[in-house]
Amino acid sequence: MADRSNQPSTLLATGRRVCGALAPLLLAAGCVSNNVIAPPVALVATESANVDRLEQGRTLYLQRCSRCHAAPIIRTLTPDEWDYWLPDMLTDSALKGPPAEAVTAYVAAVLQAPAVVFAPPPRD
Repeated sequence: MADRSNQPSTLLATGRRVCGALAPLLLAAGCVSNNVIAPPVALVATESANVDRLEQGRTLYLQRCSRCHAAPIIRTLTPDEWDYWLPDMLTDSALKGPPAEAVTAYVAAVLQAPAVVFAPPPRD
């Protein structure tokens, strides 16, 4: 009997099985909650924070940053990386003045919040 493992129909079927098996993992990796990307203000605001300004910053971050690319999980970048990237991204998204300041304040608040705030909840 001839070896058909390299025939297009066999390779296609194998590819479909592999993709079908990996699809749930790929979807799960791509579906990150907004609360992970940009934690709620209640988790990051200090007593002296302007909560309305931080809420505006969070909303703008989630809306504007995802227009051109997936908004990064804020805590995955260092403060130095944010200092480098954020000014250009604010300019590219046409944010300036108070809205840009709100996004900057929100990102800073997230970076200054204790990391334990972002731990996943315990499993039952």
